[in-house]
Order: sequence, then structure tokens, then C-alpha cells
Amino acid sequence: MLAFPERLDCSFDGAVVQNSPLSWIARNNSKASRIVATECWVGQANAEWSANRLDASRDAIAAELAHEFGKLVGVAMNPEYLSAHRWKYAIPSTPLDLDTGCLFDDALNIGLCGDWCLGNRVEAAWLSGTAAATRLLEIR
Repeated sequence: MLAFPERLDCSFDGAVVQNSPLSWIARNNSKASRIVATECWVGQANAEWSANRLDASRDAIAAELAHEFGKLVGVAMNPEYLSAHRWKYAIPSTPLDLDTGCLFDDALNIGLCGDWCLGNRVEAAWLSGTAAATRLLEIR
């Protein structure tokens, strides 16, 4: 996460990134219902880059990704806030297939669902929850 005192001169609010340590970036304050005074960007590093830096410090990771962010958006890096958080398991290595969508125990009539079942986005959470709800409704 990077925060700046003023809006960056950047022609987009988010991007999926290729050939970079970053896999996506988004202007957090451009999201619906986000009224903040500070220019804030969030991003996520790609899985391979992250796996190769499991032992690196948060500060080193934040600095490296901030440098990459600056190259992507074409601005000099001078954030007023810089932070990195490690979600070591944010992206499942082998998500379930779309037909399954959730884990379900027919004997106990209980299911597990969430973004971790199908990916790492809110859409994956919704699809997985819908799959679990469908399974529960089929029991009735």
C-alpha cells in the first residue's frame, strides 16, 4: 500500500499487470463509497515473485514493489506512507473447479465456501457461496 498527499497524474485507476513483480494495482480511493482525502494505491505481487522472497523483510519487499509501482505509473516515488503485508496464502495454488465451487459433507449437511475455493477475488467468494447455498437447498 502506498499513500500520497496529492492525486497522482495517472490516466487509470487500476490495472492487471504482466511481466512485473506486481500482478495488479488499484487506486483504492477510486472505489465506490471510498471517500478519503489521501491518494492511496494497493497492489498485489505475483505468486512466483512472492515465493522467491518469503524470507525478505517487509521493508525490503515494500521498497522493491514501490519502485516497480513508480515505473508502472510513471511517477517519482515519494509516498507519505508505504507498507507491505504478507498474505502467504492469498492465492490458492489449486482452486476447486467451477462445477464444485465449495467443499460439502453430505453426511453432515455442512459446507465450506469462500474465495479460497475458487480464486482470490470477491467474485470467487460469491460463486463459492452460491454453490454452497445451492447444495443446501438441494437437501430440502
